[in-house]
Amino acid sequence: MSRAINQPKAPAIVIDLPNVDRNVQRMANCGRAHDVGIRPHTKSHQSSSIATLQMQHVAVGLTAPKIGQAEVMAAAEDPLAACATADAHGARRAPALARKRGKKWIGSSTEAVEAA
Repeated sequence: MSRAINQPKAPAIVIDLPNVDRNVQRMANCGRAHDVGIRPHTKSHQSSSIATLQMQHVAVGLTAPKIGQAEVMAAAEDPLAACATADAHGARRAPALARKRGKKWIGSSTEAVEAA
C-alpha cells in the first residue's frame, strides 16, 4: 500500500500556517480595536513556535496550564502559570523560572483557595 507524501501517517498534527497567521492577525486587530492586551493560553497549541508567533504579533504574555509548560514557552516575556504553585514542587519551580528569565516574579493563578 503506497501513501502520498501529502497524506501523513496517523496520528499526525497538521498545521495550516496561513490560517494560524490569519487568526493571530485577527486577535491583534481585535486587541488594538478594544485597547486590550491579549494573553493567549498555550494549552490550545502547546507549541513554542506558535507561542513565538503570538508574542511577535499580538500577545502581551502567555498563559500556560502548568509550570513545566511555562518553562517550555521561552517566547513569553511575562509568563502566567495557571495553577502552577498548587504544590511544593511547583512553588519551588516558579521562582527558578523567574530568575532564569531575569525577572523578580512570575505570575500564577489558581481557582482553589487551598492552593493559594
